[in-house]
Amino acid sequence: QAMHSLRTARSERNDADAALNNLLPEFTRALGSLNDLINQKDITEADFDKASAEFKADEWRDAAFSRYEEVITTLNSLIDSKSDISSDWRERRELQRHIAGLAEEFKAAAEDFDTKDSLYKKASGTLAEAETLSARYDFNALMTEQNAIQTRIGEINALAALKETHASGLRTLRKEKESLSEARLELKTKEEALIGLKEKLPAAEQKYEEARLLFETLRFTASTAIASARSSLKKGCQCPVCLQTVNALPPAEEVIKRQYLKAQSDAEVARVSLDNERTKISSLEAQITELRKTIADDEKRVSDTQHSVDETFASIIAKEREFGISESLTFESVKEKAESDLLKISGRIAEAIAARNAVDAARKARDNAQKEREKSENARNLCDKNITEHKSKFDTVS
Repeated sequence: QAMHSLRTARSERNDADAALNNLLPEFTRALGSLNDLINQKDITEADFDKASAEFKADEWRDAAFSRYEEVITTLNSLIDSKSDISSDWRERRELQRHIAGLAEEFKAAAEDFDTKDSLYKKASGTLAEAETLSARYDFNALMTEQNAIQTRIGEINALAALKETHASGLRTLRKEKESLSEARLELKTKEEALIGLKEKLPAAEQKYEEARLLFETLRFTASTAIASARSSLKKGCQCPVCLQTVNALPPAEEVIKRQYLKAQSDAEVARVSLDNERTKISSLEAQITELRKTIADDEKRVSDTQHSVDETFASIIAKEREFGISESLTFESVKEKAESDLLKISGRIAEAIAARNAVDAARKARDNAQKEREKSENARNLCDKNITEHKSKFDTVS
């Protein structure tokens, strides 16, 4: 409507311009006459007032000028209105451009949200699959089973150690028995030697006694009193010493002296020999006493070792019975099975841990995707809000 009024005013101004153009020659001529009159040097004030009155007397001409002024005023007012209309129009165009840009932003935000929502759903699906896979594993039960197998392997290793202890005990027992046998044999040998020495001792004692008596006799015979008595001895007479009949005269003094010295030497040799025999006997008796003590200690040691070996063997039998070890199921096969079971359960536990880690990773990825989705959704909603606000403003301007 405003644009129509403006066009109408422009048409009226054109008409007014045409009318003024038609009046312009006459107006110019009248104005020229007035100027000529004014330019005359001898013009009087009365003449000027008359000419001016005649120039102003053309009322139609004044009405044309007045109408022209009205048209110009109306046109200026309309132009001003057109400026306001143009400002609103530019604002609307600007709003339209903003709305179009926001629509593109909203489209991009919506596409981004769809992408983030798809990623979120995919991450949620991956998490659900990971949780389903992880749920197949009872981690606590697997750990309990692993501990039981490890305990069993520990008991199997303990049984192996028992077997080694038993074998070592048998070797020790064998050595101790051999040592005991050697000690007993040595004791027997020494006891026999002692018996032999003791059997010989009376003969040595007798030999020494005889040598001593002979020596004492010869020493007495070699004395001065005896030598004096011997010189008065006669065969068949009574001896002044022993009061026996002298059947034979004693040897001469030199011979007696030699016999005395020899008897002295023989008596000393017999004494030394007897002392040696007694020393040997004492030494053997001390050795035998010590050896018997050693044998007693060895016998106790053998007894203790035998008892330990028997206990170890009894424990081995009990453990083998517990593990079901027999000729058909050997210790090695039981150990191999336990180790194989441990490898299997360890593999299962590793799978369970991997599944649990996969759940954690999937949950983290899902949470990140959810955050990105929420950010994208907020951006999309903000674009939608801005579009709504601009559309409302556009409608208000319109």
